[in-house]
Amino acid sequence: MNWKKSLVGSVGSKNIYQLECTNIQGQTVQILNYGGIVHRWLVPLKHNGTIHDILLGKDDLAGYMSDQANFGCIIGRYANRISEGNLVIGDHTFLLSRNLNGHHLHGGFDGFGKKVWNISDFYEETDSATILLTYESPDGEEGYPGNLKTEVRYTFTDQNELIIRFKAESDKDTVCNLTNHNYFNLGNKTDILDHELQIMASQITETDNDLIPTGRLKEVKNTVYDFLQMRPIDWREYQDIDSIKKQNGYDNNFITQHRANYEKHPVAIIRERKNNLKLEVYSSKPGLQLYTGNWLEGIQGKNNTTYKNNAGLCLESQFYPDSPNQPTFPEAKLIAGQTYHHYLKYKLI
Repeated sequence: MNWKKSLVGSVGSKNIYQLECTNIQGQTVQILNYGGIVHRWLVPLKHNGTIHDILLGKDDLAGYMSDQANFGCIIGRYANRISEGNLVIGDHTFLLSRNLNGHHLHGGFDGFGKKVWNISDFYEETDSATILLTYESPDGEEGYPGNLKTEVRYTFTDQNELIIRFKAESDKDTVCNLTNHNYFNLGNKTDILDHELQIMASQITETDNDLIPTGRLKEVKNTVYDFLQMRPIDWREYQDIDSIKKQNGYDNNFITQHRANYEKHPVAIIRERKNNLKLEVYSSKPGLQLYTGNWLEGIQGKNNTTYKNNAGLCLESQFYPDSPNQPTFPEAKLIAGQTYHHYLKYKLI
């Protein structure tokens, strides 16, 4: 397998390339070094012979540059929310960018999804192909301490797996919480409410009206958040849906840390029956944010499509939201000289 590299534009003096790989089963993945965006995942459908793109996104580079929905990109330095942008490390308090309702979200105004990443290497094997993207976030960027050297490896395989490996090191104590923000739609409908979902998590982090964690955990069993067994995403048949309706859907962190080998046992499974597609998600991190595209209404997407709310869903593997300010949550601190690792795999069946 190999990657084909083609120039698609530039940002300032930096060239932006599309990297494309097709596996033995005819599936194709396209990745941009702008934001590390997974641009397309094209899948031949067996029942009707057509090609289906399972990802939402934009048609071109200009679309991604103005995008505020984070289609397909790398999220960093810290995925999800940090309350009021306050970050305390040791005796020092840092004020991060407040880019959403007075809070910090997804790395700030210009997070890692708006950066030009260096294409540093290619690794090509018989049954897989890997690209290495790198970016160095300078000390003080969006308020974060430390020069953070970041590597992201994308591996596409003949087994229809997209494996993303994150690695980072800092020269100062900081926090690090990287993830991918793919929006999936495995079907041909304009929303994903009839997709079936299973999440191997018995609890979520409780949040306030700004989706900032309260520090308490909530049991999901027999609630609208119960995905312990495969069921449709559509929440409208449930009684306890006031918070879901207010947000137009799910935007919740599920606690997935109580499981066996993360490379072999998925934390979540999505299934769409008409196209007969199933996507498994594997993760090394303790949390998984389910986001059902709650604010996509009116956004221009691919192929002159105007998206509606719930047009796609994200499963963002990460530390819990606001972990730096929640002493009972798993530690997201990255000590100077130590290495952050994160393994994420999407497997299409």
